[in-house]
Amino acid sequence: MLSAFWHLSSLQTAQLALRAAEKTCQQLEQAAHMPSLQRFPTSGYVALLLGEIHMERNDLAAAERYLLESAEQINPESFPLALLRGPMLLCRASKPFREIQKVRGIIGSLPSNWNG
Repeated sequence: MLSAFWHLSSLQTAQLALRAAEKTCQQLEQAAHMPSLQRFPTSGYVALLLGEIHMERNDLAAAERYLLESAEQINPESFPLALLRGPMLLCRASKPFREIQKVRGIIGSLPSNWNG
């Protein structure tokens, strides 16, 4: 079941259906508390998905919070895709990366004949 929610939310995020992706994450959190379902820690995966959603919204501070939460909670023996996506997204959301991007933007706006 986690896999279905994971893939649906990832697809919705890729399609920029961000509200739908958030709703899917909320549904996963609710489903995780249903007594009839097998217990599986989902909060790390939900935090990863929400971090990705906030990245798409360019809310990098919130994305970084969710991604750090995910890194603390996700099982290191779980889905390889989640284990790869988390650190990669966290690097993109971190303040040093944002500063580098800002500098690149400034440099890119300089006249082409500028030799600095």
